[in-house]
Amino acid sequence: MSRSGWLVVLGPFVAALFVAGFARYMLVDWPTIATDPAFFQHTGWYVLNGGVPYTDVWDVNPPVPFGIAAVLSLLSGGDMLVLHGLSSAFTTLVAAASVLLVGWVASLVTEENAAAVAAGLTMLVVPELFLLSPEGVRAQFYALFFGVLALALALRDRPFLAGAIAALSAGSWQSGGVFALLVVGMAYQRSGRRDALWTIAGGGVVTAVVVLVFAAAGALVPMFVETVVATLSAGSSYTLSERVYSLLLVFGYGSLLLPVALYGWAHAAIRDRWERWWIPVGGVLLALQVLFVDLDGSTDALLWLAFVALGVAVDVERVTTVPDRVGDIARVVNEYR
Repeated sequence: MSRSGWLVVLGPFVAALFVAGFARYMLVDWPTIATDPAFFQHTGWYVLNGGVPYTDVWDVNPPVPFGIAAVLSLLSGGDMLVLHGLSSAFTTLVAAASVLLVGWVASLVTEENAAAVAAGLTMLVVPELFLLSPEGVRAQFYALFFGVLALALALRDRPFLAGAIAALSAGSWQSGGVFALLVVGMAYQRSGRRDALWTIAGGGVVTAVVVLVFAAAGALVPMFVETVVATLSAGSSYTLSERVYSLLLVFGYGSLLLPVALYGWAHAAIRDRWERWWIPVGGVLLALQVLFVDLDGSTDALLWLAFVALGVAVDVERVTTVPDRVGDIARVVNEYR
C-alpha cells in the first residue's frame, strides 16, 4: 500500500459517517438550531448590519467564529435560513476534514498507514463530532481544524503558515492556544531559532490584524475583558471525580482507548522525546483543560481527543513494525552464520 493508502481506507468511512450525520440532522431536526450555533450565526449576521462583537454583543469566545459566521452570512444574502444551511454544511465539512487531518499528522509522524487509519478512527469514538457539526458553527470544531492543520504544516516545515493557522485556532477557542505553543517548539526542534521566529511571525501577523480591526472599532478593551479576564474568572464549581466521570461519559466505550493513548504518550516521551515530545505535551496540557478548566460538553474534549488519537497511532506503529524489526534481526543473524 502506498504512503497515502491510509486515505483510501479512512476517507470513505469518514465521508459515510458525516454524510449520515448531516442527513439525519436535515431529515429529523432541521431547521432546529442549538444555542451556540444560533448565537454565532446571529452575531455574524449582526456584524454585516453594523454590530460590533464585545461592545454590542457580550461573549467570552474569541473572534474567529464570528468572522466565519459573518462571511457565511454575506454568502447567504442575509437570509437566516440560508445562513443556517450554509453553516451546517460548512461546519460538517470542517469537522470531517479535521478527522482526515489527524490521520495525515499520524501518517507524517509514523509513516505507517495503519497508524494513520487508527488515529482517524479514534477521533470517531466521540460521535458528537459527526452528530453535532451539522447543527452549525461551534468554536471547538474550528479550533480543532486549525490546530491540527497547524501541526501538519509544522511537520511539513512550513513555519510561517503553521504559526498563522495556529493563531486562528487560538482565535477560535482559547484552548487552541496550546497548538500555538506546540508549533513554535516544533519549529525550533526541527530547524532551530530561525524557523521558530518565522512561526512566531506568522502568528503575530494574524494577531496583529485582529487587534487592529477591533482597535479601529473601539472594541479592543472589551474584547480583552470578555475573552481573557472573564474567561479566567468564570466557571462552575466541580470536583475532579465529577470531571473524570463526565470525561468517561463523553468517550463511552472509547474510554478503553485512553490507557492505550497514555502508553503511546509515555513511549513518545521516553523513547522518542526529541522528535515526538509535542504529542505527550499537547496531551497533558489539554488533559488539564478538560479536567480543571472547561468541560461543559462533549465538544470541549475534541482538542484533547486529537492527542488521544495520536497516542493510539504511536502504539499501532509499534505493533505493526515489530515483524519488520524481527525480520531485520533474523537477516542479520543469518548473515553472520
